[in-house]
Amino acid sequence: MTTSDGPDGRDDAGLLLSDAERLHALTALGDHYAAGRLGDAEFHARSGDVAAARTLGALTASLPDL
Repeated sequence: MTTSDGPDGRDDAGLLLSDAERLHALTALGDHYAAGRLGDAEFHARSGDVAAARTLGALTASLPDL
């Protein structure tokens, strides 16, 4: 997931997340963990960051390499 310019040319990083978007990101993290791409500590740290994320920018900061 990456932020990008929205249709009006503004940065989307400040957009507020819905619970469904956070859940989708947590599910994706779980899939990466199950595939062995994340260790226990990294999975738990990133999961906490995603659960606490309020904006798209904060969410994508936890998923840049996945």
